[in-house]
Amino acid sequence: MYIADEGSGVAPVVAGSVSVCPVNPDGTFGTCVAAAPAGTFTTPNTMTASNGFLYVADSDGSKSIQVCAIKPDGTLNNCTVTGVDSLSVPVPLDVPDGIAVVNGVAYIVDYNGGNLTTCTVAVLDGTLNNCTQQAIGLTPAGLAVYNGNLYVGTGDATDAIKLCPIAPDGSITTPCAGTGNSTAFSQPVGFGFVNGYAYVSGYGGASGNQGGIAYCPLNAVDGSFDTCKRSTDKAIKNINFFGMSSH
Repeated sequence: MYIADEGSGVAPVVAGSVSVCPVNPDGTFGTCVAAAPAGTFTTPNTMTASNGFLYVADSDGSKSIQVCAIKPDGTLNNCTVTGVDSLSVPVPLDVPDGIAVVNGVAYIVDYNGGNLTTCTVAVLDGTLNNCTQQAIGLTPAGLAVYNGNLYVGTGDATDAIKLCPIAPDGSITTPCAGTGNSTAFSQPVGFGFVNGYAYVSGYGGASGNQGGIAYCPLNAVDGSFDTCKRSTDKAIKNINFFGMSSH
């Protein structure tokens, strides 16, 4: 299990660090250790692992994506900034706030830039290449890929979620359609999918639905959300990202 601490620095975790924690058979964590040397990251926000590499979005510091090789003990090696276009020019990222890697394609949302960046993933070293950017039509703050669709949540007061079908070549055609009823969300940034439902965590929001988790039945045909409802009390606030298991 990898845990990013963007800036709290609550002991024993160091602010701006990524920790790796062994998971015990009962689901509890063993002793967590630093996954990379101090100073590797500045404000690590979201992460995803794919094919032996960990991708870390540094949202406010270097404003970049770093790719790190995962060693057998779970610690990280050779972390380097990645993401270039077809001319090997680094793609501009302002506040990268979410990343997913699926089927050799990386999807990155940029909170301040309002962009969706799509890159191909090199098999040998995990670097991101041939990146292209397109406007996503909202202030994106989180994303997930599930069953051939990209779901993007917003970090602004619209509390919206966009559904973007993924083409066979991994590309996204915008504009993406809105899905779900925004009154159930509060700055939706985290997604989990299990047993025909989508669960959406909220970070804040101006609608009064601050925090909490909403659940939405999934349309089996197009992946859209049917009527969403809140499943937790608003007292559970500022949920950034979470994980789910069907077991």
